[in-house]
Amino acid sequence: MRTGQIQNVLNRGVALACSTCARYWQGRERGLPGDECTAEAPCGGPISGSDFALYLGPVTDFSQWCFACGGHPELGIKVPGSARVFGVCRKHLKLLDQLAPPTPIAGLLVHSPSKGLIVPISGRYTSKTLGEVIDETEREWAEEDQFHFEKTIRRWV
Repeated sequence: MRTGQIQNVLNRGVALACSTCARYWQGRERGLPGDECTAEAPCGGPISGSDFALYLGPVTDFSQWCFACGGHPELGIKVPGSARVFGVCRKHLKLLDQLAPPTPIAGLLVHSPSKGLIVPISGRYTSKTLGEVIDETEREWAEEDQFHFEKTIRRWV
């Protein structure tokens, strides 16, 4: 997975979670049709009322970027039954509004039919780009892998 490849699929409209998920890229390697991935069960996002439960990738805090395009979020959407909060930019908040009109409940907005809760998160996002965070995470993983490899070698010697 390379940052440039991720940006290309984001630009084509593939969701942030999909574009950074190993299962998506396995699908490309296997020649699966369209943007199909190798997940063995449905794995959708907030629009489908789910939280990308089968996600396998470097992003650990989806509230930092828009779940659809990777841009800076204006708000966050929380899918019922999940602790994950997904960032939503102004453009994609309009998309959610088109899907179902919001109903105010105790200071929050609830979107039907998925009943996703919209909460303000403005100003909480990182100043790093998505590519910088992915590169940083992959470097950390490589360092951890090297540490575990060296520790295992020491046991054998």
